[in-house]
Amino acid sequence: MEALYTDLGAVPAGELVGKTTIALRSPRLEAEEAELNGPKVVGSKGASNKKAVGATSHGHSIRFEDCNVSKVRSLTVRTAVGSAVVGSKMEVHLDSPTGPLAATVEVPNTGGWDNWVETKAPFNAATGRHDLFIVLVNPGKGGLMNVDWIEFGF
Repeated sequence: MEALYTDLGAVPAGELVGKTTIALRSPRLEAEEAELNGPKVVGSKGASNKKAVGATSHGHSIRFEDCNVSKVRSLTVRTAVGSAVVGSKMEVHLDSPTGPLAATVEVPNTGGWDNWVETKAPFNAATGRHDLFIVLVNPGKGGLMNVDWIEFGF
């Protein structure tokens, strides 16, 4: 978004012009556009943009930088699980993989790596801008999930 302002001016200064540009972020963030610590970007027919985050194991993380979470009340994630692994979850931490816990999402088995479901969880009240770390949890396990996107609810 761009804003431009020109005042009426006065002698001897003349007109003053101000211009600024801000980038508005969608409440839906594509997982493959995040900084990845462990998982990889994989192709997926059913994912938005035909890409997702996959090859996931316990302790891997997905980082979304500089998110304004002041009015966020819930978080929805779109995931697919094609292995027999059960009991996986996503923990959303503020500012580091071990920072304050903002949300926990239980990830159901969907019976296929391209069978997508949306799961919603409450988001603990926080204010301001934070890096969000989505930490994948299921101790000792690999092949946890594919992640398409996360979306903030207000």
